[in-house]
Amino acid sequence: MKRTPPVKASSGDIPAPKECRAFSLIELLTVIALLAILAVFAAPATTNIMRANEINRAEQTLVQQLSTARQRAIARNRRVEVRFYKFINPDAVGSPPTFCAIQSFLIDENNKATPVGRITKLPTSVLINEVAANSSLLSVADKSSWDATTDPQISLPGVGTSYTAKAFQFRPDGSTSLDPTQMWFITVHAALAGATAAAPPSNFATIQVDPVSGAARSYRP
Repeated sequence: MKRTPPVKASSGDIPAPKECRAFSLIELLTVIALLAILAVFAAPATTNIMRANEINRAEQTLVQQLSTARQRAIARNRRVEVRFYKFINPDAVGSPPTFCAIQSFLIDENNKATPVGRITKLPTSVLINEVAANSSLLSVADKSSWDATTDPQISLPGVGTSYTAKAFQFRPDGSTSLDPTQMWFITVHAALAGATAAAPPSNFATIQVDPVSGAARSYRP
């Protein structure tokens, strides 16, 4: 008796579907719990990295603005005034007034001040420390009086005239109006540390301005 050879499946045959096993409720809850634990441990590190990046941006912004103001004074052969603004940042709801912006003004032969660039704000999470020991540049004269003809108080976007300002000037030779016998600098750090902290937090940046040469350089801890 001859055996019948088994029939081979052709390439077009569709294999029988395999049974799919779903996750149980306990397995899903276990995975969610593990992800939540990882998120708790990762959150502080992520926050610190984001704050460090914001401080870096603020540091670079201030150095660039100060250097550009000095270069303008030399190129235009005119004095250039740098102003640090203190106001309630409309981008940080509920925050107190802080020094958080900078702007330059060209001073012509008639002492008239004209903006030479838009106001530049620091990142919302960063501020300039107000304590004189940390930011001596904020101890310069206030812009408390305004002259309607030569030095009118300008309106800032989203702020209007509800602000105060500190200012110093770069001269046409690149030097500054600052006292050459003192050191001049500003310190920026995360806003959560407070604007009046006697000592800045561990992560901060200090920008120093040489009163004689006008050069700006930054330091990090």
